[in-house]
Amino acid sequence: GTGLVITRNRFGVSQRGAAQLYLTNALNHVRIANNYFLRSDPRAPGVHSPVGILIGAPASPHLPHHVEIINNTVLSGWQTSGHAAMSISVTPRYLGVKRWNRPLIANNVLARARDGYLLCTGLRRSIRDVTEHGAACSTSDSVGPLNLDNRGEPTSASQLLIDRADPDLAPPYDLTGRPRGPHPDIGCFEYVAR
Repeated sequence: GTGLVITRNRFGVSQRGAAQLYLTNALNHVRIANNYFLRSDPRAPGVHSPVGILIGAPASPHLPHHVEIINNTVLSGWQTSGHAAMSISVTPRYLGVKRWNRPLIANNVLARARDGYLLCTGLRRSIRDVTEHGAACSTSDSVGPLNLDNRGEPTSASQLLIDRADPDLAPPYDLTGRPRGPHPDIGCFEYVAR
């Protein structure tokens, strides 16, 4: 498959399986933008998704090339006996792939990135991503409090997110259809003063 676009979705929690969104095999030129990955759901108490987005598999004969993960809010990531709590997990097998074919992540809100080996080592680049718990992949990334409201949207206290996205990579509209303007916010939602 080529040219898949996954945009403006709300991914609920998953109890079984590897991730809320799992890309593997020869799935190339994929853009994942303006999506919201829930951490929990009152309709499924006690259920938490281990990983929001998982790219590549250890046993897969091919890895997806040219994957772009842009302006998503990924609040999932739950520690299991098999891995650390990760909002996005990228197989380290990408180390054997030319850098320009590896995934790009930019302008994302990540709740958890507890294992840099399962995220940073396989990336082409990480640009202006914000992680609440864990570590940054690049010098343009930040680690700190997200200060989101109960809907996952930024508040006036979300200083690491507001007007901080890379405008060259941000989509023109957010998940709700609000225009981003010349100084877009990090994540799938633009801040709106209430």
